[in-house]
Amino acid sequence: MARLPVVVVLPDGSKWYSNRHPQTVKWVDGLAADMIYIEKPMPGCWQLLGDITEGSTIQKISELDIDVEPFPQPLYQGERLKVTARLLGDNLTMRMPGLDFMVEWTAKFSSQHVIGEDNFVTGTIIVGAYKDNGENLDEVPDDGVFTGAQNLDQPTGHYTLNVTARNNLFEREYVMPFVLSEQPITAEMVPNNDPLKGIWQIQLTVDDTQVLLEQTHFLFELVEPAGLQMPITLQNLTSTDQILYLPKVTDFGSYRVKGTAVSTTIDGREIVLNLPEMFFNLIEPPTPGAFS
Repeated sequence: MARLPVVVVLPDGSKWYSNRHPQTVKWVDGLAADMIYIEKPMPGCWQLLGDITEGSTIQKISELDIDVEPFPQPLYQGERLKVTARLLGDNLTMRMPGLDFMVEWTAKFSSQHVIGEDNFVTGTIIVGAYKDNGENLDEVPDDGVFTGAQNLDQPTGHYTLNVTARNNLFEREYVMPFVLSEQPITAEMVPNNDPLKGIWQIQLTVDDTQVLLEQTHFLFELVEPAGLQMPITLQNLTSTDQILYLPKVTDFGSYRVKGTAVSTTIDGREIVLNLPEMFFNLIEPPTPGAFS
Protein backbone atom coordinates (compact mmCIF):
# COMPACT_ATOMS: atom_id res chain seq x y z
CA MET A 1 0.00 0.00 0.00
CA ALA A 2 1.46 3.35 -1.01
CA ARG A 3 2.37 5.83 1.70
CA LEU A 4 0.21 8.97 1.77
CA PRO A 5 1.97 12.34 1.77
CA VAL A 6 2.17 13.97 5.17
CA VAL A 7 0.10 16.89 6.39
CA VAL A 8 2.14 19.85 7.65
CA VAL A 9 0.71 21.73 10.62
CA LEU A 10 2.07 25.25 10.98
CA PRO A 11 2.70 26.94 14.34
CA ASP A 12 -0.52 28.95 13.90
CA GLY A 13 -2.54 25.73 13.43
CA SER A 14 -3.11 26.06 9.68
CA LYS A 15 -2.42 23.01 7.51
CA TRP A 16 -0.64 22.32 4.21
CA TYR A 17 -1.19 19.31 1.96
CA SER A 18 0.94 18.03 -0.92
CA ASN A 19 -1.77 19.14 -3.34
CA ARG A 20 -2.91 22.25 -1.46
CA HIS A 21 -0.39 24.77 -0.21
CA PRO A 22 0.78 28.34 -0.96
CA GLN A 23 2.41 28.97 -4.33
CA THR A 24 5.65 29.90 -2.58
CA VAL A 25 5.87 26.33 -1.22
CA LYS A 26 7.36 23.55 -3.39
CA TRP A 27 6.62 19.95 -2.44
CA VAL A 28 7.99 16.58 -3.63
CA ASP A 29 6.43 13.49 -2.05
CA GLY A 30 8.42 10.27 -2.34
CA LEU A 31 7.93 6.63 -1.48
CA ALA A 32 9.20 7.05 2.06
CA ALA A 33 9.75 10.77 2.59
CA ASP A 34 8.74 14.25 1.53
CA MET A 35 10.89 17.21 0.53
CA ILE A 36 9.31 20.63 1.06
CA TYR A 37 10.76 24.02 0.16
CA ILE A 38 9.46 26.91 2.28
CA GLU A 39 10.42 30.55 1.86
CA LYS A 40 10.82 32.37 5.19
CA PRO A 41 9.26 29.66 7.42
CA MET A 42 7.08 30.87 10.30
CA PRO A 43 8.86 30.77 13.68
CA GLY A 44 7.49 28.24 16.17
CA CYS A 45 6.65 24.56 16.50
CA TRP A 46 5.94 22.68 13.25
CA GLN A 47 4.24 19.26 13.20
CA LEU A 48 3.70 16.41 10.75
CA LEU A 49 0.56 14.29 10.58
CA GLY A 50 -0.02 11.13 8.56
CA ASP A 51 1.61 7.83 7.69
CA ILE A 52 4.94 8.58 9.36
CA THR A 53 7.53 5.85 9.85
CA GLU A 54 8.74 5.42 13.42
CA GLY A 55 11.91 7.39 13.98
CA SER A 56 11.14 9.92 11.25
CA THR A 57 12.26 13.48 11.90
CA ILE A 58 11.87 16.93 10.39
CA GLN A 59 15.20 18.17 9.06
CA LYS A 60 15.62 21.87 8.39
CA ILE A 61 18.14 22.60 5.64
CA SER A 62 19.15 26.10 4.66
CA GLU A 63 21.45 25.32 1.70
CA LEU A 64 21.43 22.52 -0.89
CA ASP A 65 24.44 21.63 -3.03
CA ILE A 66 26.00 18.65 -4.79
CA ASP A 67 29.43 17.09 -4.42
CA VAL A 68 30.54 15.25 -7.58
CA GLU A 69 33.68 13.13 -7.80
CA PRO A 70 35.81 14.54 -10.65
CA PHE A 71 36.82 12.35 -13.58
CA PRO A 72 40.35 10.93 -13.41
CA GLN A 73 42.87 11.94 -16.03
CA PRO A 74 43.88 10.37 -18.29
CA LEU A 75 40.43 8.85 -18.94
CA TYR A 76 40.18 6.30 -21.74
CA GLN A 77 37.62 5.65 -24.45
CA GLY A 78 35.53 2.59 -23.54
CA GLU A 79 36.68 2.59 -19.92
CA ARG A 80 34.39 1.10 -17.29
CA LEU A 81 34.33 3.95 -14.77
CA LYS A 82 32.78 4.20 -11.33
CA VAL A 83 32.27 7.72 -9.96
CA THR A 84 30.12 9.00 -7.11
CA ALA A 85 28.09 12.06 -6.17
CA ARG A 86 26.26 13.27 -3.07
CA LEU A 87 23.43 15.66 -2.35
CA LEU A 88 24.55 18.00 0.42
CA GLY A 89 22.34 19.75 2.96
CA ASP A 90 24.25 22.45 4.81
CA ASN A 91 27.50 20.74 3.69
CA LEU A 92 26.42 17.34 5.10
CA THR A 93 25.50 14.29 3.01
CA MET A 94 21.72 13.98 2.78
CA ARG A 95 20.43 10.48 3.41
CA MET A 96 16.82 9.35 3.51
CA PRO A 97 14.83 6.35 2.25
CA GLY A 98 13.62 6.86 -1.29
CA LEU A 99 15.90 9.80 -2.06
CA ASP A 100 17.00 7.94 -5.18
CA PHE A 101 13.45 8.33 -6.55
CA MET A 102 13.16 11.97 -5.54
CA VAL A 103 16.23 13.35 -7.29
CA GLU A 104 17.09 12.93 -10.97
CA TRP A 105 20.80 12.93 -11.80
CA THR A 106 21.97 13.37 -15.40
CA ALA A 107 25.49 13.38 -16.85
CA LYS A 108 26.23 14.99 -20.22
CA PHE A 109 29.33 15.41 -22.39
CA SER A 110 29.72 18.52 -24.55
CA SER A 111 32.46 18.64 -27.16
CA GLN A 112 34.84 21.59 -26.96
CA HIS A 113 35.09 21.41 -30.78
CA VAL A 114 38.87 21.34 -31.05
CA ILE A 115 39.81 21.22 -34.73
CA GLY A 116 41.34 17.88 -35.73
CA GLU A 117 39.95 15.85 -32.82
CA ASP A 118 37.57 12.93 -33.35
CA ASN A 119 34.78 14.64 -31.41
CA PHE A 120 35.00 17.93 -33.34
CA VAL A 121 31.48 17.58 -34.77
CA THR A 122 30.02 15.96 -31.64
CA GLY A 123 27.42 18.04 -29.83
CA THR A 124 26.03 17.41 -26.35
CA ILE A 125 25.36 13.78 -25.40
CA ILE A 126 23.57 12.29 -22.39
CA VAL A 127 26.01 9.60 -21.20
CA GLY A 128 24.55 8.35 -17.94
CA ALA A 129 23.01 8.98 -14.54
CA TYR A 130 23.76 8.54 -10.84
CA LYS A 131 21.76 6.09 -8.73
CA ASP A 132 21.60 5.16 -5.03
CA ASN A 133 19.72 1.87 -5.39
CA GLY A 134 22.35 -0.76 -4.56
CA GLU A 135 22.39 -2.06 -8.13
CA ASN A 136 25.18 -2.36 -10.72
CA LEU A 137 28.16 -0.35 -9.42
CA ASP A 138 26.26 1.24 -6.51
CA GLU A 139 27.28 -0.61 -3.34
CA VAL A 140 24.63 0.25 -0.74
CA PRO A 141 21.09 1.57 -1.37
CA ASP A 142 19.90 4.73 0.38
CA ASP A 143 23.32 5.52 1.89
CA GLY A 144 23.41 8.97 0.31
CA VAL A 145 26.17 7.98 -2.14
CA PHE A 146 24.93 8.12 -5.73
CA THR A 147 27.03 6.08 -8.14
CA GLY A 148 27.43 6.96 -11.79
CA ALA A 149 28.16 4.68 -14.72
CA GLN A 150 28.97 6.80 -17.76
CA ASN A 151 29.05 5.55 -21.34
CA LEU A 152 32.60 6.31 -22.44
CA ASP A 153 32.21 4.72 -25.87
CA GLN A 154 32.42 8.20 -27.39
CA PRO A 155 34.80 9.86 -29.89
CA THR A 156 38.04 10.96 -28.27
CA GLY A 157 38.89 14.60 -27.61
CA HIS A 158 38.27 17.52 -25.27
CA TYR A 159 34.88 17.60 -23.52
CA THR A 160 33.03 19.41 -20.75
CA LEU A 161 31.27 17.20 -18.20
CA ASN A 162 27.96 18.56 -16.97
CA VAL A 163 26.24 16.80 -14.05
CA THR A 164 22.85 18.04 -12.87
CA ALA A 165 20.71 16.99 -9.91
CA ARG A 166 17.14 18.22 -10.01
CA ASN A 167 13.53 17.79 -8.98
CA ASN A 168 10.59 20.18 -8.63
CA LEU A 169 12.29 21.90 -5.68
CA PHE A 170 15.79 22.61 -6.91
CA GLU A 171 18.43 22.15 -9.60
CA ARG A 172 22.18 22.02 -9.00
CA GLU A 173 25.00 21.70 -11.53
CA TYR A 174 28.61 20.54 -11.63
CA VAL A 175 30.90 21.37 -14.57
CA MET A 176 34.35 19.96 -15.37
CA PRO A 177 36.53 20.04 -18.52
CA PHE A 178 38.31 16.77 -19.34
CA VAL A 179 39.99 14.83 -22.14
CA LEU A 180 38.80 11.42 -23.37
CA SER A 181 41.90 9.62 -24.64
CA GLU A 182 42.45 6.69 -26.98
CA GLN A 183 42.81 3.30 -25.33
CA PRO A 184 46.41 2.39 -24.41
CA ILE A 185 45.56 -1.25 -25.21
CA THR A 186 44.34 -2.50 -28.58
CA ALA A 187 43.12 -5.85 -29.92
CA GLU A 188 42.68 -6.35 -33.66
CA MET A 189 41.72 -9.42 -35.67
CA VAL A 190 44.58 -10.46 -37.97
CA PRO A 191 43.45 -10.91 -41.59
CA ASN A 192 43.23 -14.62 -42.36
CA ASN A 193 44.86 -15.66 -45.64
CA ASP A 194 43.05 -19.00 -45.58
CA PRO A 195 39.58 -18.59 -43.99
CA LEU A 196 38.80 -22.26 -44.73
CA LYS A 197 41.23 -23.51 -42.06
CA GLY A 198 39.23 -22.12 -39.12
CA ILE A 199 42.24 -20.63 -37.31
CA TRP A 200 42.19 -16.92 -36.42
CA GLN A 201 44.58 -14.69 -34.49
CA ILE A 202 44.23 -11.46 -32.50
CA GLN A 203 47.03 -8.89 -32.46
CA LEU A 204 47.41 -7.42 -28.95
CA THR A 205 49.29 -4.16 -28.42
CA VAL A 206 50.01 -2.50 -25.06
CA ASP A 207 51.39 1.03 -24.66
CA ASP A 208 53.72 0.51 -21.70
CA THR A 209 54.32 4.27 -21.44
CA GLN A 210 50.76 4.49 -20.08
CA VAL A 211 50.01 1.13 -18.44
CA LEU A 212 52.01 -1.61 -16.72
CA LEU A 213 52.57 -4.61 -19.00
CA GLU A 214 52.92 -7.09 -16.12
CA GLN A 215 49.55 -5.99 -14.72
CA THR A 216 47.68 -6.17 -18.02
CA HIS A 217 45.31 -9.10 -18.57
CA PHE A 218 42.73 -10.00 -21.22
CA LEU A 219 39.40 -11.78 -21.12
CA PHE A 220 37.75 -12.63 -24.44
CA GLU A 221 34.50 -14.36 -25.25
CA LEU A 222 34.16 -16.19 -28.55
CA VAL A 223 30.51 -16.33 -29.61
CA GLU A 224 29.81 -19.10 -32.13
CA PRO A 225 27.13 -19.01 -34.89
CA ALA A 226 24.71 -21.05 -32.74
CA GLY A 227 25.19 -18.62 -29.81
CA LEU A 228 27.51 -20.80 -27.70
CA GLN A 229 30.09 -18.77 -25.77
CA MET A 230 33.70 -19.80 -25.13
CA PRO A 231 35.83 -17.81 -22.63
CA ILE A 232 39.48 -17.17 -23.51
CA THR A 233 41.91 -15.58 -21.06
CA LEU A 234 45.45 -14.29 -21.33
CA GLN A 235 47.13 -13.32 -18.06
CA ASN A 236 50.88 -13.29 -18.65
CA LEU A 237 51.97 -10.96 -21.42
CA THR A 238 55.60 -11.33 -22.52
CA SER A 239 55.72 -8.43 -24.98
CA THR A 240 53.97 -5.17 -25.77
CA ASP A 241 53.07 -6.75 -29.13
CA GLN A 242 51.75 -10.27 -28.89
CA ILE A 243 49.62 -12.67 -30.93
CA LEU A 244 46.72 -14.54 -29.32
CA TYR A 245 45.64 -17.67 -31.21
CA LEU A 246 41.94 -18.41 -30.98
CA PRO A 247 40.76 -22.03 -30.70
CA LYS A 248 40.12 -23.65 -34.07
CA VAL A 249 36.50 -23.27 -35.13
CA THR A 250 34.56 -25.84 -37.14
CA ASP A 251 30.99 -24.57 -37.45
CA PHE A 252 30.37 -22.57 -40.61
CA GLY A 253 29.00 -19.07 -40.15
CA SER A 254 29.69 -15.77 -38.42
CA TYR A 255 31.70 -15.48 -35.19
CA ARG A 256 31.93 -12.60 -32.74
CA VAL A 257 34.72 -11.86 -30.26
CA LYS A 258 33.98 -9.63 -27.25
CA GLY A 259 36.95 -8.51 -25.16
CA THR A 260 37.87 -6.81 -21.90
CA ALA A 261 41.29 -5.66 -20.75
CA VAL A 262 42.21 -4.95 -17.13
CA SER A 263 45.37 -3.08 -16.29
CA THR A 264 47.06 -0.52 -14.06
CA THR A 265 48.19 2.89 -15.25
CA ILE A 266 51.73 4.00 -14.60
CA ASP A 267 50.43 6.27 -11.82
CA GLY A 268 48.71 3.32 -10.08
CA ARG A 269 45.06 3.63 -11.18
CA GLU A 270 43.24 0.35 -11.84
CA ILE A 271 41.33 0.42 -15.13
CA VAL A 272 38.91 -1.83 -17.03
CA LEU A 273 38.54 -1.31 -20.77
CA ASN A 274 35.77 -2.64 -22.98
CA LEU A 275 37.50 -3.49 -26.26
CA PRO A 276 35.77 -3.03 -29.62
CA GLU A 277 34.01 -6.19 -30.83
CA MET A 278 35.63 -8.22 -33.61
CA PHE A 279 34.04 -10.46 -36.23
CA PHE A 280 35.04 -13.18 -38.66
CA ASN A 281 33.37 -15.83 -40.83
CA LEU A 282 34.17 -19.50 -41.37
CA ILE A 283 33.25 -20.11 -44.98
CA GLU A 284 31.91 -23.46 -46.11
CA PRO A 285 34.21 -24.79 -48.88
CA PRO A 286 32.66 -25.30 -52.32
CA THR A 287 31.34 -28.75 -53.17
CA PRO A 288 33.94 -30.76 -55.18
CA GLY A 289 33.14 -30.64 -58.87
CA ALA A 290 30.87 -27.62 -58.54
CA PHE A 291 31.22 -24.91 -61.15
CA SER A 292 29.59 -21.66 -61.99
